[in-house]
Amino acid sequence: MLALRIGTPGAPRAATALVAAVLLGLPACAGRPVALSAPSFRVEEAVDVEAVAPAPVSVPVTAARPPARGGSGPLAVSAPAPRRPRPYVRRQDGEAGGRDQDGDGVPDNVETTELAKKTQNPVADLISVPFQLNSGIDTGVRNNTKHTLNLQPVMPQKLNEDWNLIHRPVLPIIHQPAFGPRGSTTGVGNLNYQAFFSPAEPDGMIWGVGPSIIVPTSRDDRLGKDEWAIGPGVVGLKMDGPWVYGSLVSQTWGVDRDADVDFLLVQPFINYNFDDGWYLSSSPIITCNWDADKSGDKWTVPVGGGGGRTFLWGKQPINVSAQVFRNVARPHNGPQWETRLQVSLLYPKRPQPAEPL
Repeated sequence: MLALRIGTPGAPRAATALVAAVLLGLPACAGRPVALSAPSFRVEEAVDVEAVAPAPVSVPVTAARPPARGGSGPLAVSAPAPRRPRPYVRRQDGEAGGRDQDGDGVPDNVETTELAKKTQNPVADLISVPFQLNSGIDTGVRNNTKHTLNLQPVMPQKLNEDWNLIHRPVLPIIHQPAFGPRGSTTGVGNLNYQAFFSPAEPDGMIWGVGPSIIVPTSRDDRLGKDEWAIGPGVVGLKMDGPWVYGSLVSQTWGVDRDADVDFLLVQPFINYNFDDGWYLSSSPIITCNWDADKSGDKWTVPVGGGGGRTFLWGKQPINVSAQVFRNVARPHNGPQWETRLQVSLLYPKRPQPAEPL
């Protein structure tokens, strides 16, 4: 293959080696000058490209017009169009913003703190699968321990640009200690399904409202009454810097005329968030059974709190928390102390990288 060595008068030849004559459509013309569109250039000699360079180099060159023998024509050199940088760039350890373990462009310490706040919001647009173990210590006259494992996934559904519907079913698996001659029992309790209609873009106060339905899924009357119940539920909260505070309230009544279900649930919550997903929390569950035979057996009022952390296990966000409560008011068979351990698998929406132009 032959190429033309082109040079400028007085310039070193090694600094001006360029274009292949075959690509330009020029004839082989070693040893005589060829006039180009730039008057200061001249062809000095034909060079064997394969003898000079060990490997070919691709240069995007287009000829606007093939020059005639001994003639001249303008040359046009095209360069690739610049690519727009991607807005989400994976950070490396030691760079500003911290480590980005899951590669979504958000530093882990920022991501876990924001996720922790979302887990504290009952109507957040966040898919989560919590496993919550509640243990009632010193329950009944024998001071036994009652365990309740709640499976309570949170599934947001986008209705339109303005509204979300948050599905919150709670299915308890209960171990009931012996209160009398019937002994202890273990099984599934009644399903409590909650749904909250919530604004997609709330202004100031975050809130949701919807039905609370109790479905009789229990097969043992010690774990749940064989009755349907329904009522309203409402939640409201504020996010103020590191603070997240609010309350969830629901009231359910039995559907049948002779039903004895009349149940109030109030869950106030207050959280203070630190860096790296750590937080302090208090979210006692206050209940009132309006249908209880004795006035002293109506209310259960726990006082206490705890803390937790949201972190990444590999690329999986996880929230872990623990709280301890003392029941300052309780039924005669109710527990004196309660502990709550919760592990939640989180599935946030990932930002989509911009497509290159």
